[in-house]
Amino acid sequence: MLYQQIYVDKAALAANIRRVLQTRPKISLAEIVESHPLQRGLAELVAYLRLAAEDRHALIEDTQKQTVRWTDDAGRERLATLPLVVYSR
Repeated sequence: MLYQQIYVDKAALAANIRRVLQTRPKISLAEIVESHPLQRGLAELVAYLRLAAEDRHALIEDTQKQTVRWTDDAGRERLATLPLVVYSR
């Protein structure tokens, strides 16, 4: 199958962000993925980006880059270079 539908629980991802922001004023997407590893790969990463785009307190900085790493279901390390995404209170 070329396309497999994957469900990503955006509410759970938002809860991950909120929990971290209880103890810190801000956190980058790369740091969130480091502390809460991606379970659904690229689909989950896209959901985190969408949450940032919808949040007026989040910053997406095109002039700076960050690398996000995760391990796929086959055990291969994956990485994506993205604009810097910072979530804040």
